[in-house]
Amino acid sequence: MKRSNTKICLIAVFSLLLSVIWQNPADAATAPTIAPLGQIRDGLSTPSKIAVDAQGALYVADVTKRAVVKYSKHGELLRQYTGLAFSGIGLAVTPDGGVLYVADRHAVSRVDGATGTLLGQLGQGAGEFAEVSDLALDAAGFVFVADAGNKKVRVYDPAGLFQYEITGVGTATGQFVGMTSLAIDQAASTVYVAHAMGKVEAFDLAGTYLRTLNGATDFGPKAIFEIAGITFDGAGRLYLFDSMNSFMVVKDLAGPYLSTFAEGGFASGQIKNPLDALFDPATGRLFVSCSDGRVEIFGIDGAVNPAPPVANSAPGAPSLIAPTSGQELVTATPQLQLGNAVDADNDPLTYDVMILDGAGAVVAESLAQAEGAENTQVAVNESLADNLYSWKARACDALACSEWSATVSFYVNAVNEAPAAPILASPLLGETLDADGLLSWGAAADSDPFDQITYRLEVSDAFGAEIAVQTLGGTEVALGELADYLALEDGGTYFWKVAAVDDKGLAAVSDPGNFVFDTTLLRVTANMPGARVYLGGNHGYAGRFLGETPLELRTFPEGTSSLVIERSGFEPFVAQVQLAYQDNATVQADLLPAMTPADFKGQTLKNGHTSIRVSSKGAPCYVDFNNDGQSDLLVVDTACRLLLYTGVVGGTSPLVLDNVVLEGLAPGAVPFVADWDNDGKKDLVIGFSDGSLRLYLNEGSESAPSFGEGAYLQVAGANLAVCGDAVPVVADFNGDGKKDLLVGSSAGEVALYLNVAEDAAPAFAAVQGLVAGLSGAVAPIFVDWDADGKRDLLLAADGRLFVAEPQVDGSYLPVPVLVVGAVQGTDTVKGDKKGNKGQGRTTSGPAATSLRIAAVDVDDTAGKDLIVCDESGEIKLFCSAGKECLPAFGTALLDKVAQIGELIGEDAALQVKLAAVETLVKSGKYPAAADLAGQMPCGGPALQAVNELVALLK
Repeated sequence: MKRSNTKICLIAVFSLLLSVIWQNPADAATAPTIAPLGQIRDGLSTPSKIAVDAQGALYVADVTKRAVVKYSKHGELLRQYTGLAFSGIGLAVTPDGGVLYVADRHAVSRVDGATGTLLGQLGQGAGEFAEVSDLALDAAGFVFVADAGNKKVRVYDPAGLFQYEITGVGTATGQFVGMTSLAIDQAASTVYVAHAMGKVEAFDLAGTYLRTLNGATDFGPKAIFEIAGITFDGAGRLYLFDSMNSFMVVKDLAGPYLSTFAEGGFASGQIKNPLDALFDPATGRLFVSCSDGRVEIFGIDGAVNPAPPVANSAPGAPSLIAPTSGQELVTATPQLQLGNAVDADNDPLTYDVMILDGAGAVVAESLAQAEGAENTQVAVNESLADNLYSWKARACDALACSEWSATVSFYVNAVNEAPAAPILASPLLGETLDADGLLSWGAAADSDPFDQITYRLEVSDAFGAEIAVQTLGGTEVALGELADYLALEDGGTYFWKVAAVDDKGLAAVSDPGNFVFDTTLLRVTANMPGARVYLGGNHGYAGRFLGETPLELRTFPEGTSSLVIERSGFEPFVAQVQLAYQDNATVQADLLPAMTPADFKGQTLKNGHTSIRVSSKGAPCYVDFNNDGQSDLLVVDTACRLLLYTGVVGGTSPLVLDNVVLEGLAPGAVPFVADWDNDGKKDLVIGFSDGSLRLYLNEGSESAPSFGEGAYLQVAGANLAVCGDAVPVVADFNGDGKKDLLVGSSAGEVALYLNVAEDAAPAFAAVQGLVAGLSGAVAPIFVDWDADGKRDLLLAADGRLFVAEPQVDGSYLPVPVLVVGAVQGTDTVKGDKKGNKGQGRTTSGPAATSLRIAAVDVDDTAGKDLIVCDESGEIKLFCSAGKECLPAFGTALLDKVAQIGELIGEDAALQVKLAAVETLVKSGKYPAAADLAGQMPCGGPALQAVNELVALLK
């Protein structure tokens, strides 16, 4: 058997052991001091056998509960082992607490101290023993089991295999009659077995008989009869307990009896019917289990209960300083920085740090990193691939760790990479785009998380020539938004591509796409450079300014539109344009020289053979109302209807009443036509004799207007009104590009309302008086009377036509330029006393006092004509027969000469001739200048400009 070799060795050294353990009389042990330290009752019913491990934990077998109860060295109940084959008459534990040996009557179980699960049983298991009465472990882990039924001690190795037995039935020394308790003196390697009548047999670990202790003679004055517990302290003393009589004796193992403890009872510090006892060498305490449900604790030689552990406070979590949330790191082995944690116990701290990938898996960690002075630096020694990571940390003292900090994400971007090439979305294969057409592409991905991507758009023609290059932040752009949009030619095929560029300059280029550019295009040219082009206007109101000739207008509105072209020195040019989607058209404005109005001849305008009559306060409105290319006449008749007369005003044929535009107006209503809301359709502003004005928005089209209910115009939230006989004129009076409103009144005053909002939605906040002091009603006209390129404020009042000249204080002074009269059926217009020439016959009768006039070159010859409505209610046309050009025309001719000079360039011979032409023009010798210019040998655009100059000079 395995223990046989051990037995031989132990016999060989037995004499040595005796010399070590058995004390000499000079070294005899003294009686211990025994002090009560309390008791354990928590969780106990009927305690019996007890055991203790090297950590001071106490194990108590409870017969009633059929469980083993475990306590800390401080007496705290830690756990219970239940569900065991259990009688409570034998218990032992390994020093590390890893295995418990628990006795039933006929078997001993090995139990896992951590989990409480059964590891096995000694020997053959059930039936291995006749009647177990106690068990103990030696220092080597061998299990000694007192089998009272068979009167022997059986020994098993740590694996539970039987090794040998100590036996002898009888009353002689070294023999057993019965067994009540078994204990091993680990210091002396001696096995003590107590049996009937207080007798104790001692053996060495191999089973060799050593001696017998007699309960009647060897334990002092009181005989012991029923031994229920044997234990040993570290001072060579044996403690024996009499269960029946409830006392304890202490004996020197090497000598005599020392003392008796006979405090029997149930109170603290007393014992009653002790069932087992155990000395804990780690704490110097003696534990005694009593049948009344307690374990009594005694301190030997001054031992006390261990001080309860000081409650340890786990440290707080550290703060994560760097990297911060979302930070980009340009190294694969970053250094992490965390703020030191606060520990209430001021314990030394270490730190655990973990780095996790996007899926939460740990990719790097640093454990037990020593704490720095204020912050702690943690180097990452493993190379991290470019990716998104997160990190967290916790602080630890010797006993506990903080919670993990919240995770903070960061990016590793040690290697910068170019973005992916964009993928073009549209157009790809020759789709047609206009200015609103979008070039669009998908956003480019970039593995570098914080790189800012811009897009470089490149457009080239069919020959590869670069047309447009533009850097953009988004993924689409309309062609019309390109800075080089005007470089695109209508009908041209273009190729385009997009490069995604990161902020490090790395780029990737898309595959190319192509498209055809086609837009609705209007080109406006003129026989003079720098002519101003307006949209949606007429002779009375120019409209919205678009630019100067030569002018190319892309994405021009579809449908019918009105254009007005004006140039200093020339009469206004009005044209109608009709365009479909993606149509191209050209308007050539052959401007006519502005002549000095003179020698007026009058005629009454008729509808068939009948004179066109209106009320005495009626007013003519000259406009191409239906956009047929011929100007029409709008008037309000005596029946308060707004009538449209078509035909050629001043032509050989009478005008024709074409349409009743509005009904239910009021006597003396005065219409004015302007595109009020910039929707490309002409609207009506009508003044009334009560001084109010109403706006009628066009609900039809530009060429076929129709109008619903009008709305009163307002100023500062109230209906706009003058004192009476309101005559409206829409004009950009202050040159800010927005419609303003001029209104004449019956008080001889002109009021100005400046637009404080947008051109497409005029609004007025205040009124400003411009002209005052005229007698009777005044009707304003806004026309470039002297052809200097700026419209003038003309006033019809008191039978005369005035020019309002601006004064220093901001007001306007009326200066008469013409007198209009009617005598005996002969119509005349004559000049005033300031030298303005009027060539009509002088009238001796009274001049008309209430005038409504339109000033426009109706017949395209000899200067501006006048369409007049006076107090008689007849509409009359006074045609000018002027023969002299206005001074502004001569100045304009010099601009034409300068244009030719630019076109012929550095041709010295032509420049000499042109200089001679210029001299003749300055001297007013136009025919001679025309002849000389016609002799200039040039071609191309220069020739066209020369021919235009010659035509103007002739």
